[in-house]
Amino acid sequence: MGGVSDLLERDIHMFWESKCLGCNEFKTTDGEFVVIKDFGVINNGQGPDFSNAHVQINGLDLYGSIEIHIETKDWYRHGHEIDKRYDQVVLHVVWNSNSTVRVLNNKLQELQLSDYFSENDLQKTKINRFVDFPCMIAFNEKEISHKITSQQLALASILHLNQKVEQYLIEIKRLKFDWDQMLFKNLLCYALDPQNRSNAELLFPDLKLSIFRRYSFDQALRALVIESGLYEQTPVHIRNSIDYLGERKNTKYVPLYFDYEFKWKHGRVRPSSYPLVRLNLVLSWLNEYDFYFDEFWNADLRFLIEDIKRFSLSKGILVTLIQNVILPLRMAKARLSGLNEDIVLSQIEILRYLPFEDNHITRKMKSLFQLKQPSKAIDSLALLSQHKQFCQSKQCTTCLVGKAIWF
Repeated sequence: MGGVSDLLERDIHMFWESKCLGCNEFKTTDGEFVVIKDFGVINNGQGPDFSNAHVQINGLDLYGSIEIHIETKDWYRHGHEIDKRYDQVVLHVVWNSNSTVRVLNNKLQELQLSDYFSENDLQKTKINRFVDFPCMIAFNEKEISHKITSQQLALASILHLNQKVEQYLIEIKRLKFDWDQMLFKNLLCYALDPQNRSNAELLFPDLKLSIFRRYSFDQALRALVIESGLYEQTPVHIRNSIDYLGERKNTKYVPLYFDYEFKWKHGRVRPSSYPLVRLNLVLSWLNEYDFYFDEFWNADLRFLIEDIKRFSLSKGILVTLIQNVILPLRMAKARLSGLNEDIVLSQIEILRYLPFEDNHITRKMKSLFQLKQPSKAIDSLALLSQHKQFCQSKQCTTCLVGKAIWF
């Protein structure tokens, strides 16, 4: 094993943040029992390395920050003893203990990692392709019941939807409770691929639903794609395939203008998913309802499955629109109206009729949770939500699976 000089502090940071320790119970250098209840959240700014930590020392719960160093004396080399921000540190994590630190006249409890791990263990963190999932190794060593994983994935889905609901409840106030405009704007935003969504978020708040209700569909669509620069920036062979958009394209049929100069992106996007193609598809679908959305608010959502067949709507697009827009908006409207939100939530069952969203995140999450045959959109929603709500932000101590493994 190499000497202390071979270590980098960021290696220990990565080891601690990714929770690749495989356990949460240790002893301090004074022999007191330490249980890590929450490893804390990494601080990328000034101050202690990890904030909002929860440690238990000899049964006493301590809440505060954790500071990490290669050796104890680094506390003084870095001048922490004269920095008030470090008064909140409740645990000093070091590779090598070679001094004593006092905070507010009390000895700071110290954990020496080299008592438990080798430098090799730290290096594995760098190359571990599952570093996003701290419980991957432990998952293979402990048998986690299907009931726990199912409960956790269901919880993640509900958290995702509730997060969307809270976002929409704030947004609807700005729109003066115009629910149709809200639905219209967000359907168009989520119709586009992620790399063009920032453009969509600038474009569609200024696009009034009344334009499509007042003018003919062809006129309104032509005005939109031309004034937004979308028509000119789309490759010729794609825009020529949508014939009527090019007819008399220099004529302004509709009073539609935008203050921004949009730069549309087509790299890493399949031609069938180009912004112009997606926008034309979704707007043509909404045109079949004359841009009046009573069915979207009131009908059983399974009617949307028939729309796939009738309007050549992509199943992938529909899954995205249901789980990010239609379902959470219906929940938000129910919550604001005092209606039974559970009845609306039960309509998540529509995702059992739609295909699994196969991407690099769902594949990794499927491997992590050792799911054998996830095949429907309700499974991919759960995995994507779990990744965003828990795994990506290392919220292991609030995750049912994390608690089963670590505690």
